[in-house]
Amino acid sequence: MKNLATLLKKGDLTPKERVLLLVHNTVNKDKTGKEILTEADKHALSEGWKPLNNTEVNEYNHYNNGWRTEGSLRLDAQTTYLNAQNSLLRSSRLVDYGMWRDYHKKDTGLLGNLNLDEDEILEFILKNTGLRFDDFIYTYTFQSIDEDLKKDILALYQDAETENQYLEQEEIIADFFDGKEYLTPEAKEKLADLIVDLPHNKYAEIFAERGLRAGAWWFHGYFAELPTLEIAKKWADDNEVSYEARSETLADDLSLKIQDYAEKYKIDVRELLKKTVRTWLDDGLFVTEYAPIWNSTDKVTCNDESTKLPHKEILKRWLKTKAEARTKVQKLIDDGQLEVEIRYKELFGVRDTIKIITGKSLYNLGGDFAFALDFKKQVENLKSFGSLVLFLRDRSFLKGYASLLAFA
Repeated sequence: MKNLATLLKKGDLTPKERVLLLVHNTVNKDKTGKEILTEADKHALSEGWKPLNNTEVNEYNHYNNGWRTEGSLRLDAQTTYLNAQNSLLRSSRLVDYGMWRDYHKKDTGLLGNLNLDEDEILEFILKNTGLRFDDFIYTYTFQSIDEDLKKDILALYQDAETENQYLEQEEIIADFFDGKEYLTPEAKEKLADLIVDLPHNKYAEIFAERGLRAGAWWFHGYFAELPTLEIAKKWADDNEVSYEARSETLADDLSLKIQDYAEKYKIDVRELLKKTVRTWLDDGLFVTEYAPIWNSTDKVTCNDESTKLPHKEILKRWLKTKAEARTKVQKLIDDGQLEVEIRYKELFGVRDTIKIITGKSLYNLGGDFAFALDFKKQVENLKSFGSLVLFLRDRSFLKGYASLLAFA
C-alpha cells in the first residue's frame, strides 16, 4: 500500500488490507530495523479487531495463513541453505585431500576427522572396480611380448598399448579368411554385420527422440585399416549421391544424406549400409583394397615407420602369445586366484553385459604379474576418490540444494 497513514485512519479496513499492513510492518522491520506500526496499531489490526461475519473471518485467516506460510518457508529455506553450506564446506576438505593426495599421510588425522576408515575405503574401491575380461587378456598379452614385437605393433598402430580395437579387428578378419585368399558367402555376411555395427550408435533412438539425427550414425572410426567414412562415401558413389569431399563436416553430411535416402525409399539404414559393404567385399575389399595384415608381407606402415617383421608374422606371433596368456589366466581362475564376475551397465535404457576380473582378486593376486602391480597402483590413486564418494554418500547438502531449487 502506498499510504499507510490513510489506511490506519479508515475505520472500514478490509481483512486483506489489515493483513497487508502487518506484512508491510514486518518487511520494513526486516529492511530497516524499525517498525512503522505501534503496538497499539498492531493490536487494533489483529487481536483488537472484531469481524462483522464469518466471511471476514475466513478472508482474514486466508491471507494471514498465507503470510505465515511464506515466513516459514523463508526460515526453512535459510536453514536448509546453512545446512547445505556447512556440508559443502566439510566436503571441500576432502576434495582438497584428493588434489593433494601425494602429501597424504596416515598421521595427518584427516580421515579420522571425517570418520572414514582406510579399510572401508579400500573395500569400497575393490568392490566397485575390476578389469573387463577381454581388455585384461589383451593387456596381459601386450605385457608378455618382447620389446621388438611391441615396437613393430606400435609402428602399425601407435595406440596399440592401450587400445585393443585395431588388433582385435585384424584378428576377426583373419579368422573369417581362415587362411584362404577369399571369403566365403557366409563369412561375408557375418563380416558385413560386424562392420556396420561399428558406425551405428546404439543410443540412436534416444538421439532421435531429441531430434539429433546425425548422432544415429557416426562415420568417424575405423574397422581395422578401413575408415568407416569410406563406407559412407562408397554408398554415395554407388548411388550417385553428390557430396563435398573436402567438407569439414563430411561425416555428418553423409550421415544425414543416408538417412534421408533411407526414409525416402523406406529402407532400413543398416540394411542400406550392409548392402554397400557386402557388395564391396565381393569387389575386393580386404583383398585388393585395405588389405589386412594377416596376409601382408609388407613392412611399410601408414605411420612412416617400417616394421622389422612382415605384417603377417607380427600378427602370427601376437596371436600365439595371446593364446598362451589366455591359458595362464584360465589356470589362475581355475585355481581360485582370480575371480570372474558378470556385471551389468545401463545407460539411456540400454543394458550391457560385462564380464570382468574382480578388483578384489586382482589386488590380492600374488606373484609379480605386471597387470596386478599396475592395478594396485591405480587403487592407491583411487583412494582419495573413494574417500570422497564415501563421504558424500552420507551427506545431505546435495538434497539440501535440491530442496532449495524446488522453491525457486
